[in-house]
Amino acid sequence: MGVDGNIVTLGFPETKGFLKDVAERKRPELEEAFGRFLGRTVSVRSIATNLELPPAASDDLVAEARRIFADDLADVGEVS
Repeated sequence: MGVDGNIVTLGFPETKGFLKDVAERKRPELEEAFGRFLGRTVSVRSIATNLELPPAASDDLVAEARRIFADDLADVGEVS
């Protein structure tokens, strides 16, 4: 959702609270990855929101998310 100083805010749909829970469990890995990407120490906070954002344009960001959440990925078909 955004970066304000050393705080990275991640937003997850209110209807999918489990994603926020997973992010909370993976907070140390997320902080390390975002810190490496931004070049500084950061804190990650997760919030529930209904704000819709366009898909990430960076393959690097998607690859890093896959690395972090690898154990929690599910094989789900396309949802329409």
